[in-house]
Amino acid sequence: MIDASVPAKWVLPDAQEPLTQEAVWLLRGSTESQIKRLVPDLFWIEMANLLARQFVAIDALEMSRKQV
Repeated sequence: MIDASVPAKWVLPDAQEPLTQEAVWLLRGSTESQIKRLVPDLFWIEMANLLARQFVAIDALEMSRKQV
């Protein structure tokens, strides 16, 4: 069973993020049908929260660049 932090590493890659290589390994294994992915009930809510926070951070960074 994986939580939202694993697929977040698939769609929001960051070289500094710990365990990124392991997350990529899980993705490859699941697409090759070697690993079955299970997610908790709150998975989609957690993913939506992670993505929303990422986009808010990106917007804030772009707005600060425009003000300089």
